[in-house]
Amino acid sequence: MGTAGDGVICYNPDSGTYQTYHHQEQDPASLSTNQVRATLCDHKGNVWVGGINGGLNLLNPNDNSFYHYQNEPESPKSLSQRTVSALFEDRQGIIWVGTHRGGINIYVPGAEKFRLYQQQMKQNSLSYNDVKAFVKIVKGLSG
Repeated sequence: MGTAGDGVICYNPDSGTYQTYHHQEQDPASLSTNQVRATLCDHKGNVWVGGINGGLNLLNPNDNSFYHYQNEPESPKSLSQRTVSALFEDRQGIIWVGTHRGGINIYVPGAEKFRLYQQQMKQNSLSYNDVKAFVKIVKGLSG
């Protein structure tokens, strides 16, 4: 569970325990921001965390450290923006990253690069680059 200013809390239902993670200025392997806006536990059990000005974080459960994916202006294959506001995993295991005014970043685990989709002046484009959520549509459900 992400918090508005106190990092992230991970709950283990098997043991009934939880672990909290915070940004620590002196520790570069800590969570990169305490202002969490999105969390995702993928099909492999990896924990992804995004937040305000912190980029995308991937938890290493072996040592409770985080790998950080950041915006690198000189690299077009990096994350497009520092604020991550939505996370989603599709059925192929691809991670969709919604950003604040940076569009959608597609990350294929292991590729170590992002593919960017942003608002364009043509059809079939994002209407705006501020992405707050993703929705999975399941066929056969109505309501």
